[in-house]
Amino acid sequence: MIKQSLFLSLVFFISCSSIHFSSHNQIPTSFDYKEDKDLHFSVEVSKPFYMWGMYPNKQTVYVDDLFISEGYKSISHLQIAEVNTNEKVMWMLLTFGMYYPQTYMLSGTLN
Repeated sequence: MIKQSLFLSLVFFISCSSIHFSSHNQIPTSFDYKEDKDLHFSVEVSKPFYMWGMYPNKQTVYVDDLFISEGYKSISHLQIAEVNTNEKVMWMLLTFGMYYPQTYMLSGTLN
């Protein structure tokens, strides 16, 4: 019993899931704020992780591909925030960490 607890604790601390946000530079994307623009948007993106976040250990979201699919031509004042929901916690608990969804909200201003 102690060995199993030690193993699970070790897996929990070793496993690390991450989402990398990148760009193909297909549309202008900026973190700078432009005051003359006032059309705001937000897009939610969710990626699944399995086995306490060990598989896959890294996923990449290409923000320009995401924005193009939503119909946006250029973005400024880009902000990325992790979304914590009760649904995410319930999935983690019910599957004992075998399924771990990560959700992020991308928001910004349209140019």
